[in-house]
Amino acid sequence: MHGLTAFLSIRPIVTTTILRLVWLGLLFRELESPSYFGMISLLNLTSPWVSWLVVPTGIFVVATIFVGPLLHLAVFRVALEIAWAVLLKNYKPPRPSSPFLHVAASLFWLRPTVTGRGLHYLWLTTVAAVVLGFGLVAHSYYSVYSEGYIHEPLWFLGPLFSFLRFLLALVIVRIVVEVARNILPRGSEPAKMPSPMNILLIGSGGREHALAWKLAQSPNIATLYAAPGNPGIADTAQIVPLDIDDHDAVAQFCREKAVRLVVVGPEAPLVAGLADALAAFGIPVFGPSAAAAQLEGSKGFTKDLCAEAGIPTAAYQRFSEADAAKAYAQARGAPIVIKADGLAAGKGVTVAANLDQALAAIDACFDGEFGKAGAEVVVEECLVGEEASFFALTDGTTIVPLATAQDHKAVGEGDTGPNTGGMGAYSPAPVMTPALVERTMETIIRPTVAAMRQRGTPFSGVLYAGLMITDSGPKLIEYNARFGDPEAQVLVMRLDSDLVELLFATATGRLAEIQPQRWSDNAALSVVMATSGYPGSYEKGSEIKGIDAAEAIGGVKVFQAGTALQNGLLVANVGRVLNVTATGPTIAEAQARAYKAVDVIDWPNGFCRRDIGWRALTAKI
Repeated sequence: MHGLTAFLSIRPIVTTTILRLVWLGLLFRELESPSYFGMISLLNLTSPWVSWLVVPTGIFVVATIFVGPLLHLAVFRVALEIAWAVLLKNYKPPRPSSPFLHVAASLFWLRPTVTGRGLHYLWLTTVAAVVLGFGLVAHSYYSVYSEGYIHEPLWFLGPLFSFLRFLLALVIVRIVVEVARNILPRGSEPAKMPSPMNILLIGSGGREHALAWKLAQSPNIATLYAAPGNPGIADTAQIVPLDIDDHDAVAQFCREKAVRLVVVGPEAPLVAGLADALAAFGIPVFGPSAAAAQLEGSKGFTKDLCAEAGIPTAAYQRFSEADAAKAYAQARGAPIVIKADGLAAGKGVTVAANLDQALAAIDACFDGEFGKAGAEVVVEECLVGEEASFFALTDGTTIVPLATAQDHKAVGEGDTGPNTGGMGAYSPAPVMTPALVERTMETIIRPTVAAMRQRGTPFSGVLYAGLMITDSGPKLIEYNARFGDPEAQVLVMRLDSDLVELLFATATGRLAEIQPQRWSDNAALSVVMATSGYPGSYEKGSEIKGIDAAEAIGGVKVFQAGTALQNGLLVANVGRVLNVTATGPTIAEAQARAYKAVDVIDWPNGFCRRDIGWRALTAKI
């Protein structure tokens, strides 16, 4: 009964088994079909017309015996792979444990392996075989008729029917190839950067506005699409009404618009597997797989990785029950850090100054304040030092560090009050000296990339390490699997290299081939303007004016992070709304320009910190 239930149920393993059995049946049918051996009779040496036909007929027979079955199998294979892709969508069966089994799986067990180039060769080979086959058939009929061996008046019907048969074969193969090009993954097709190309940017925040602004400056871009976007992004990209949670819809859009690169800005789509879904169709994606994005999606995962790879970080424990977490926190004492394990939009971390705060934070996680993100909790020691942000591009093997940056997480001046998604940032970060950058690469970044590769889940994208610079050196606070926000805003303002080239090389495993990055000597500083009440409750819909006047100030760009259009008016739509960003020869001058622009913006319901960059200015570097 269990076997019958399994057979009747709709499960990927059942469908894969059926498709593989069909493939094996077709495979053996073609290899064992006696009809091909029967065609040897055409080479009967006693035939009176052998002198005319032995050579062309011999070529035809050999081509039919060897090429014919292979072409049949290729078409059958592609057709079954289409069925696989349609019926199973993004299902991937377990990878065989040995190289031999992997080859067997690809050849005999059926799993989508077709590439765009393979389809091209299949079509060209089919056309060549049809032309050659029909030419030889027509020549054979004409030779036999001209020598008087065929006397029927309707002898031409033979070659006519052959022609129709060959034409039908061409039509069928063409249909299969066209469907396959739109449905099947393109696998490992060599990815050379097309120029110009269409790019899709995923996201709607200030980080994505900054990326869109920089991407649009590239000579390698044809059309920049953005989903869901925001009013600021709409100035440089074509906004498309895509549901980014519908991975099939995103993939279909990319195929229809010939998108050659997808840049995923926020973390949630990465953790949800958007990069995997697009990569399955051969679409280059800047951003890690779901498995690799666990570096951000699970703080416990990252801490365990650090423990395995010897990466310096805070002492910790993971808990799935509140009582055990509270007991550990009480044993460690305060100050102590409580973290919801999953994604909590930057709000799942509490730096508890006393045990009451720690216990309350643990209760908040397990009581559902952060949803599924708080189902597990990480309790760790509170590191002491100066925070810094470190960014590096990696394609899973090559690692390219970016410029340094430093952000301000706390909502209040002097880095006081609750943590936020970030209230401002600046670049470069004086605390990140060249020696400290190299030490970070050696003790944190390189071991992480190596460990992820050894696990079979290589990380490709931008690796954003939140660091604490302690007396004993840099220690990892957490990883993010995407650009920081607002750090991305100051980085793009200083980047002189082509961002499209950098992201495409990362997405296609060619990071080792690109030229060294070029960065402006100027500093950049960004001030976040937020809605009153943030990071607590706040009202939406307050009108914002004066952005154009602010951007008229030299070196200033206002990136929109949480805006919307209502009745033609620009209004605040979330907590963090604007990133007022400026450049200058020094951090002090960039700061002065940024706050001059802030004062020009007319938004009574907004507020900001007035001390962004204070650590750098105090350091006097």
